[in-house]
Parts: sequence; structure tokens; C-alpha cells
Amino acid sequence: MSQLWKLTKNDYLKGLVVAVIAAILTVILQTLQNSQQIDWNQVLTTGLIAGLGYILKNLATDEGGKLGGKYQL
Repeated sequence: MSQLWKLTKNDYLKGLVVAVIAAILTVILQTLQNSQQIDWNQVLTTGLIAGLGYILKNLATDEGGKLGGKYQL
């Protein structure tokens, strides 16, 4: 984990992985629900939100995983 309020290259890479996984799961869910109608805008949006959420979580936690350096998640 990176320091509080700092990000490393590894944080960005893991955020990208989370975004890709979220996008893949969204495609699978839409395929099961709509039988082959995929809303690519929703897939992209879901992936971006998941990746940014992960990066923001890493930005606000310290090396020990404490939010703001005080509260254990």
C-alpha cells in the first residue's frame, strides 16, 4: 500500500484491473438480463467508476489500510 495521500504506479495498475473486472462483469450481467443487448456506455461508466473508486480509496488510506491514517477499514 502507498502512503496516505500518495499513490504509486502499483495503485494505478490495480485500479485499472478493478475497472476491467467491473466492465467484464457488467457485460456478463447485461448479457444474462437482455440476451445479447449490451449498453457499452454503461459498461464504460461502470468500469471507470469502479477504477476511480479504488484509486480514491488508496489515496485516502495509509500503509496500514487506515482511512485518513486513523480508522481501520
